Amino acid sequence: MIPIGAVLLVGLGAVLAIGVVKMNAANSEFQRLRASIAPPDGWVLASENTRLTGLFGTCFTSVLDVRACPSAFDSYAVTSGYSEGKLTDALESSGVTITMTDCEEQTGNGRGTFTVCSVAGQRDGHTIKMQVIGTVDSTGVVADPEGRLSIDR
Repeated sequence: MIPIGAVLLVGLGAVLAIGVVKMNAANSEFQRLRASIAPPDGWVLASENTRLTGLFGTCFTSVLDVRACPSAFDSYAVTSGYSEGKLTDALESSGVTITMTDCEEQTGNGRGTFTVCSVAGQRDGHTIKMQVIGTVDSTGVVADPEGRLSIDR
């Protein structure tokens, strides 16, 4: 006769194995999506942050980090000009359906950091957003533009 403990142990192992397979499949799908979205020419990767799905679709967040799983947030140095058209073209060429654009000339806003251009869209159930932020002086000149790319479910 097979001990009940052994049966339970085998059952638990099978359940964990199924969870790992599902987790790996979901994360692989997200990584393929992420790899297929390219920033505009002249954007140089400065940092990247990816949060993948855990076992059985779990996603543990801290109080300070409320992003969904899976998600990605990358920062770029913008070494060439940017425009709504460049951001839109980059997303559309990656298969993203554009749902929002907000790019305005900054004039006389005083000194501070502002989002100067933002384009967002949808693909495969994910929201993809590309932004340019920068320090805007009192004449509206944007210095040190930084590109941001985020992907959320």
